[in-house]
Amino acid sequence: MDDPVQQPYFYGRISREEAEGYLQRGGRENGKFLLRKRPTESQSFALSLCHGRGVIHYHIQHHSDGKYGIEDGPRFSSPTELIDYHRANQGGLLTNLTKPCNRPPGVEPKVFTNVNYSEVAAVQEAALSQLGIQDRRSLGKNHIPFEKMLGMLLHAKQSWFHGVISREEAESRLKKSGCKNGMFLVREREKAQGTYAIGLCHENMVYHYLLSADSSGRLSIPSGPKFLNLMECVEYYLNRSDGLVCKLLKPSPITQFNKKAPLPVPPGAAGESAPRTETIYDTVAIKKSPVYLNAFKDIKALDSNRLALQNKLGQGNFGSVLKGVYTLSNGKKIEVAVKQLKTDAAAQKTEIEHEARIMLKLDHPYIVRMIGMIHQATMMLVMELAINGPLHKFLRKHKEVTIRQILVMMLQVSEGMEYLDSKHFVHRDLAARNVLVVDVNFVKISDFGMSRAMGVGNDYYKAEAAGRWPLKWYAPECIYYYKFTTKSDVWSYGITLWEALTYGGKPYDGLQGQQVIQYLEQEDRLTCPLHCPESVYSLMRACWEFEPVKRPDFSLVKEALSDIILHFMQ
Repeated sequence: MDDPVQQPYFYGRISREEAEGYLQRGGRENGKFLLRKRPTESQSFALSLCHGRGVIHYHIQHHSDGKYGIEDGPRFSSPTELIDYHRANQGGLLTNLTKPCNRPPGVEPKVFTNVNYSEVAAVQEAALSQLGIQDRRSLGKNHIPFEKMLGMLLHAKQSWFHGVISREEAESRLKKSGCKNGMFLVREREKAQGTYAIGLCHENMVYHYLLSADSSGRLSIPSGPKFLNLMECVEYYLNRSDGLVCKLLKPSPITQFNKKAPLPVPPGAAGESAPRTETIYDTVAIKKSPVYLNAFKDIKALDSNRLALQNKLGQGNFGSVLKGVYTLSNGKKIEVAVKQLKTDAAAQKTEIEHEARIMLKLDHPYIVRMIGMIHQATMMLVMELAINGPLHKFLRKHKEVTIRQILVMMLQVSEGMEYLDSKHFVHRDLAARNVLVVDVNFVKISDFGMSRAMGVGNDYYKAEAAGRWPLKWYAPECIYYYKFTTKSDVWSYGITLWEALTYGGKPYDGLQGQQVIQYLEQEDRLTCPLHCPESVYSLMRACWEFEPVKRPDFSLVKEALSDIILHFMQ
């Protein structure tokens, strides 16, 4: 195996002192060794080897021809080949490599301080996706854009990165954190975005070091070494001062400056018990709808002879969506939507059936119910029909719909999402296009094509690969790490609420995927829609907290929105 990460004796980026500690605890003996990355050089490695009573550290250089070697010794295509050679041949070493010092159980190799390789693996996929590259091997020698993108996706989650703040705010934060020697933070500069500055404490003073980018985008302080990204830069200065007043020692964590804001409560609502949603909308009218209750609840299998297909409603991911009429055994006819699988999409049959099995388990008024499957020349999924189509298109055509009516629709969406959460489902694609309108008072959540059931004991679904994903509706952790939870659905709910209150507006209109990521990293958020109540916009902002734990769950969203609606009704 040429990949060092797969070797149990590889520790990743650790210091000489850490390496000696591992070798000491493992019982220092001649020939015992480990492999590590050099903290101050991204492409170089080091071999730490026990000899006599000490530890010898050999620098494994990465040469311009892409090969690795120790000083003038033989060169190899990978550090593991070098290790294998010296396990059989002493060469220029003081002793043979006789016994690997393997990582203790639970210890993963580090890419950077507090970042291991398993965390980076997911981010690598995201970086390639953002660059539009499917295979990393196609990068060739031009790996700089990839390394820059990778670093940007990683630095956003680091406790030392404070986003776009002023020099004065940086000083204030460091002083509030105690301003001990070596305490630091990194900020993006307000007036020159894409450039950064390190704020560093020493002897009760705060020193600011500007990180400028050269023509290739490499970062450096004046006359300092150049780095592909902030991660490399911070790692370097954690291990040596080299132009700074002292080494970076301890971050001033951003978490203490991102306190969770309380959910908005309109005037007069404080102290009231949670309102019942039945007092908000006309439940009698809603319950008279043919799709409020499940008319197919007692039917175990659909009869294709009872299904009559009508006009085409639209095009789905796997085929056409048609309007149909299903005749019950008592003669009653019910309008339905039929998703008809393309004849050339047989490879997706398993995925479609998986979608259907998921939806058949769900039964809630504000979720489009899956009624069943019919297998003919093509497979058909029969679902409830919401005749007025997607919410964003409906609102673009019906500007007469009031703000209160929109809020009632979105209250129903919060109820449907609360139900999904109770069933341990993550939607993963909540958006106005996937909220279908029955009428102006009644909506349903649809399209579980991306949903996944969560196993017992799990609280998230982790995607295995990137894909053509709707980034503008995704929470940061979905973009960076493909991690989807009910809290990432809450973020998407905030975007959907914004879409509804802009009458089908396009979020981040004009921005591309990478620009959206930068927009969010700068702590920018979508602006308040015209005529949107301030309390509703505050709810949106609560849904868009960068850290998932700070976002409300759907039960709180429902309560907050109920209070807001009741306030307007009064």
